[in-house]
Amino acid sequence: MRIEVGRDLSQTQSAEWPDFLRRSRHGHPEQDPGFAGGWAAQGHDVVYAMGHDGDAVRAVAMINIEPGPLGVGLRATAMSGPVCDDPADMRAFLDGLTDHPAMRRVGQLTITPYWLAERATALSDAFDGTDWAPFEEAELRRTGIHDATGTPDEIAARFNKSARRKLKKAREFGLEIDYVTDEATALEAFEIHNRHFQDRTGADMDRDAFLSDFRAVYAQGDLGALFLVRHEGVILGGCIVHRSADTVFMRYSFMDDAATARIGNIRLAPLITVEALSWGQARGCRYGDENGYIHGLDPDHPLYRVYKYKEEFRPAEVQRMPGRRKVLRPAAITGADLAERALDRAGSAATALRGVVGGTKVAHGAQPPATADSDSPSARNWVQAVKLPLGLTVGGSAGWLALMLVD
Repeated sequence: MRIEVGRDLSQTQSAEWPDFLRRSRHGHPEQDPGFAGGWAAQGHDVVYAMGHDGDAVRAVAMINIEPGPLGVGLRATAMSGPVCDDPADMRAFLDGLTDHPAMRRVGQLTITPYWLAERATALSDAFDGTDWAPFEEAELRRTGIHDATGTPDEIAARFNKSARRKLKKAREFGLEIDYVTDEATALEAFEIHNRHFQDRTGADMDRDAFLSDFRAVYAQGDLGALFLVRHEGVILGGCIVHRSADTVFMRYSFMDDAATARIGNIRLAPLITVEALSWGQARGCRYGDENGYIHGLDPDHPLYRVYKYKEEFRPAEVQRMPGRRKVLRPAAITGADLAERALDRAGSAATALRGVVGGTKVAHGAQPPATADSDSPSARNWVQAVKLPLGLTVGGSAGWLALMLVD
């Protein structure tokens, strides 16, 4: 197999890539170049790898490379990729890719191909006995698959009684759905999304990455979309959807707790699920993917409440292939781990230092905020200003050793 790797796609490759994604039964939107800008906005390098057998494309992988502690790309990930339809082709592609000169600065490569059910087992079996080690438990790498065919009422008829009742109430209340194409509304939805997830998980979405994805993908409304649920013009919540040729992925759904509380906490999820599946169906999709689903999860699990509400929509629980990871250059990863631990220790020291230095300027002129709490953006920025130089001093030896050993 001939392997080509580069930071840009040629005119021919730009046509071949989406065509292969559409034809592959394992295609996934996260491997579409439209999302490359989101990774770049977060400081990642993006490279494109293609495997050809003669003139035929056999595999593709869009890889984001995360800079290491000293700015060297040490960890790389093919999110929901590589895309390939044959286990033997996958092995040949990865063998060629990991030996390619373009990967010489990468210490570790992580892959998460979108293979389901018995085909997931077949691909996993092809990796057994190799140095591609699983890094997640199979039972925690499951998802829920919907039948996305039929009218909206036929889709809803597959939900349980509780979800159908909540959907009927939402419809009777006159909730409206609209798709976002302007940036101002997109940013309003972005803020609601981040409040929703910060309150529940402490995680949020990067603003620059979101804007890049919105401009390249969601505003166009084909590969992905952002739709909102409103009541009398007020945003209650919404959903970001992605799609492949035959599957729509419910990537992120969110709600404004205060806005929904004002109208009696009407449940949005059934309405959002029907809309997401119908959006995908209109673009040729036959299936919907819940983007993670485990039936009967332990109530103590942090995702228990998320998967519990998904049960109302009765998706079929399907095994997805657990991700695999290969260490390409152990010295680089060891050096990076040492440097990162040093940075973490330096961050703790900086936090303590912030509490005693008052207004004294330290670390290249950075000054601790006088009134900010420890979790505020200004406080975190100040900690970073102290953390980085301290971390480089403590962890520099390990980091530079990694640089020297990566050829």
